[in-house]
Formats: sequence, structure tokens, C-alpha cells
Amino acid sequence: MKHTVLRVISVLAVVAMMLGIFTACDKGGKADPAQLDNGNRLTVTEEGSEKELTAVRENLIKATETKGFGDIDKMELYENGVRTTSDKYVLVKDNKKIYYSGDKKRVVDYTDGYILDMPADWTPDFSVASARAEYKNDEVTLIVSDETDALGIYNGTENAMEALFRFIGTSEYQSKNRVEKLSENRAAFNDQFTLYTLKLHLQDCLEGTKCYYTYAVFYNDLKMTYMMFKCVDDRDFADVYNSYQSIYSKGAPVDTLAYPEGGSESWNEDTQALYDRIMNTEHVIWGMVNGNIEQHPLKRQYPVLEKQLEHKFEVVTSYSDQMSFDFDVEAAREIYDDGRIVQFTYHFAYDYGNSNTMGGTSSMIDVYRGECDDYLRKFAKSVVELGKPMLFRVNNEMNSDWTTWSATNAMNDTEIFTETWKRMYNILEEEGANQYLIWIWNPQGRATGPMFSWNDLRMYFPGAKYVHMLGLTGYNFGDEYQWTSFGDMYQALNDYYEPHFGEWGWILSEFGCSDSSQNPDHENRKAAWITEMFDCFEQNRFPNIKSAVWFNGNDYDGAGNITHEIALGRDAESRKAFKEGLDRTQ
Repeated sequence: MKHTVLRVISVLAVVAMMLGIFTACDKGGKADPAQLDNGNRLTVTEEGSEKELTAVRENLIKATETKGFGDIDKMELYENGVRTTSDKYVLVKDNKKIYYSGDKKRVVDYTDGYILDMPADWTPDFSVASARAEYKNDEVTLIVSDETDALGIYNGTENAMEALFRFIGTSEYQSKNRVEKLSENRAAFNDQFTLYTLKLHLQDCLEGTKCYYTYAVFYNDLKMTYMMFKCVDDRDFADVYNSYQSIYSKGAPVDTLAYPEGGSESWNEDTQALYDRIMNTEHVIWGMVNGNIEQHPLKRQYPVLEKQLEHKFEVVTSYSDQMSFDFDVEAAREIYDDGRIVQFTYHFAYDYGNSNTMGGTSSMIDVYRGECDDYLRKFAKSVVELGKPMLFRVNNEMNSDWTTWSATNAMNDTEIFTETWKRMYNILEEEGANQYLIWIWNPQGRATGPMFSWNDLRMYFPGAKYVHMLGLTGYNFGDEYQWTSFGDMYQALNDYYEPHFGEWGWILSEFGCSDSSQNPDHENRKAAWITEMFDCFEQNRFPNIKSAVWFNGNDYDGAGNITHEIALGRDAESRKAFKEGLDRTQ
């Protein structure tokens, strides 16, 4: 099976100043949120002139922070994601302090607990401070994240380090993905930490790509700080990571970026009308995963179940098994001729079920290299030939360690995901396909794999300019010891996503419930789960959910035995509960 809050967030004050999107306002006032060029939105604004924001403030200078740094000619104080003119340090806030001396800066990140020296022209981005900090210029990007929680999650430093580099650190991965290992070292650091460094070159990239990677991880039994440098050339960053100092963490991170809902200027009238109907629906629009469109499911799989449930499932879901597939235009047209719409999931995979395994060839990296554009254009031409509005889901469950388009299988670099998403979007725009496509961004729940801050699901968001709906995926694979109701599962997701995607329409792009329990006392648990699900819909408990697609299939083990029976076909009680739920909510 293809299985598969945010707190509010920012792209940083300095970049915003350069783009001219911050405006001054009265003390304590709020400016209108500023739109960024990728469609995201800042939720903070600066107060004060550039001279005031960078003034040296003697009250903020600490000798322990500036020792050995040089004469300070400029300073910045960030409070809760925005630069401030204040000369007072408020302990409970999200504080970052930056000292400047000549062509260098010293960053003091109190919430993540480190001091680090770097070139003065590396612009900071604290927009998703709870996940990571970013410092960059045209040639270099540095990601820094506090990964101390991972030590507990993975039960110690050895397991955490293994999880960090389980794929990209192996010779097999490097060989299959044309990655050259330039150096690797592990040594004691300041009698306090172990410092692990790994330097890799992602070969055959497009001109100007930051394709030289340096990873530096400081760790002991109590703390872990992770750094990833990306550069356009083979540069040594030892002077930066060797300046690392650990300090006591204070305050709590605050994020300052929002994700506003918006349509698309590329849509034609029919696609805009479909989107408007979905957004304004009074009842959940139901769909089913019940065979790919090239299998002509309306002639085989759908009729039996729809007759039993006395309901027509409007959304017909289909997947690509490989990028080189032929999109069956005529089969898709059958769906539309029957008054339905297609939700199509496109995967960056050479062969989903066989050769495309974790730690093997990463087709997403090849998309990043520009080597798969012909596949994308071929698909775009098929969409144009079909000429019908389509729900379009790309590389779902990317924030995981089981999908080959995840960052853990792509240099631990979430930007490869976002850049390939935008590459596909722009190619489809050139071919005229985006007039028909409602793009769906569909992470795995809210947890990530591997469970590191740098891998936070928000790092996979390509920008509101490139996304039109939020997809959610949550399965209840209940057994003797773990059983989660629909309401509890989606309440947790709702609490996580709603503050930031509350303007969006949400689609449960695939979901379901199975019960592997053999306990007779648990008979009909699945039917009860379905009944409670429809209770939630009847009560409009989750108003953002506009459409829901049941995965009418099963999981199997290597011997062909069902491990998760999600399909409704053999379970009369579950079918009855589903029918009753449809009857009272549609």
C-alpha cells in the first residue's frame, strides 16, 4: 500500500527588509501580514530604522559571549522571530543575539543553546525556530538544529547517529546516487563533545546548485547539535563549526510564518468551479481507493461496493507506479463521463515496488538534477489531452523514512523535495497542465521519520504559491494494545494543522481502519470505529475536511497473509456501519 503546530512562522527579518516587505509601525502596533514571493506570509513586522535595529547596545553585551571575537561594530537582537531595538533581554522570549565585527558575525541562539561564528553576509532565517535556524548567501546554506530530544527518542547517541546517516552515510547509497565521499572524521571536541563530520559531493547537479555537503554533529549523552552546510564548491567550513560553543538553553522558540490559502491564476473556469464547490460543500465528498484508473475500476471494483452501500463515490483515486508510466487518458475520461473526478497521486519513483528502495537510487535526486524532465512533460501533455479538472497529489508522506522521495533518502536535505516540487510545477505550467490541476500537499500525519527537528514536516512545504489543498493521511492499524478512534486521531491532526492551514480545504487523501485483533471481545471494533467517524462528520467536528477517500485495500505480509484488512468487502458489519453513516450525513 502507498501509505503513507505547527506554531506560527517567518522567513526572517533581514531578508524581508531586503525585499522591502516590512513596514514601520507605531510602538506595539501590527502591520498587515507580508506576502512572500513563494506565497507564504510573514506574521511579524519590525519597528525601527536599520540603524536603530543594528545599534550596539552596551546593556546587551556579555563578556562571556564576546570573548575573543573582536571589536563589536553592530548588533542585532531577535525577540520572537523579529529584530527589535530593545536593549533589554527578556528571559521567557525566543531570543537570538548577533554580534558583528568586521566581516564576521557571532550568533547566540539562546533557545537552541549554542554560539557560532560565521561570515557576516550569511543572512539568518529564524522563521521556523522550533525546528531549525538557517543562515545563507548565494553560495552557502547552513542549517542548525538542536537534536537533543533525539537522544531520548532513539535511546542514546549511537542509535541517534545511526538514524541520522543510515542511508546517505553508506557506500551503497553513495554509489547508486553518484555521491562522492570526500572525508569523514570523528574526534573529541573541547573535552565536552564528540564531533562527527562527513563531507559529500552530490555529483552531476545543475550549474549553480549547492551540491557540496558538509555535516557536523556535536553530541554527548546530554546534548546533540546538528549542522548541514551546502555549498556551490568544495569549501572548508571547519572555522565555522569549530567555533561552536554550547550554552544553557533559555526561553522557548517562536515561529513566525503562515500559510495562506489561495487559488491559482492558472486555473480555467471548470477547475475554479470544482475548487469552489469543494470549498463550499456542506457534506463530505466521498472517494475510494479501489483500483487504478488503467484497471477500469468502474467496470469491476466499484459497482459491487457501491451497490452494497447505495452510494456513488465521486472521487476515484489512482497512483503512478513509476515516473515513466503512461497516463491512461481514455480510462480517465471514463471516470469523468460517469460524473466523477480523479485524484491522481504522482510519485517520483523508477519502480515503486521493486528497485526503488530506501538507501537505493533516489529518483528525486535525479529530478533535482534535471534528468527526469521528459517524464514530467510527458505526464503534463496527458493532463492537457484529458482536459478535465483533477485533484493532484505529489509524493505523499514525504516526511518519513519509508518513502524514497523523503529527505532521509536525499542527502538529509528537505530543500531537494521543495525544489523538485517547484520544478515539476513550473514544467507543468509551461505545458499548460496547471489549468486543470488542484495541487495537494500531503505529509504523513504530524510525526516525522527519522524523528529529528531538521526533518520537521514544515520543511517540506514548497510555498502556498505551489499548493492548493492540504492532504491528510491517518490510519488506525489497531491491535491488542493500540486502538485510536477517528475522532482522537483527527483531533490531534486538527489541533496541529488548523492554526496554520485553517483557511485551507482539507482532503483525507487516503485513510482507513483495520483490526488485527483476534480477541472475540473486540468483535465489530472496526464497525464501531466507522460509526464514530460518521458521528464526527455529522457534528461537523472538523469543518476543514471537505473530502475523504477510504482506502479499500489491504496490507499483506511476504506470505500473502492479510496484516491489515482495511477493505470493506468481507466485513458485513463494517459495511453496514458505513452505509448507515452515509445515509445520515449525505
